[in-house]
Amino acid sequence: MHERIPPRTLNMNAYFEIFSYVFSNVICFSRVTASTSTDVEVFFCSCFR
Repeated sequence: MHERIPPRTLNMNAYFEIFSYVFSNVICFSRVTASTSTDVEVFFCSCFR
């Protein structure tokens, strides 16, 4: 029971996943370089890896 996904929807999902992954990495990198990485931020970053 697997429906066929239109190419446009599939591309949008892929772009969204890539964007969210890059965005989370940018936030992690900025947090680490700012030397304000607390335990919560480290946990938050590790969830997106």
